[in-house]
Amino acid sequence: MSAKITTPPKTLLEGAEYISAAATDIERTWRKHGWLPKEEREAELKAQQTVKRMKTKERNDAGS
Repeated sequence: MSAKITTPPKTLLEGAEYISAAATDIERTWRKHGWLPKEEREAELKAQQTVKRMKTKERNDAGS
């Protein structure tokens, strides 16, 4: 089986910015692609659940 050779969509000469590995901010790169730290994801879920619970409570109070 032969190895597949891929080429980047842009070369550095075509305007892609070069950033050395030492200067790369891993967290910023991951966030750019949709990743969130576990603590932030859990806090977001908790906030969504609280809003949902409050809306349900408002509906129940309005019906009483």
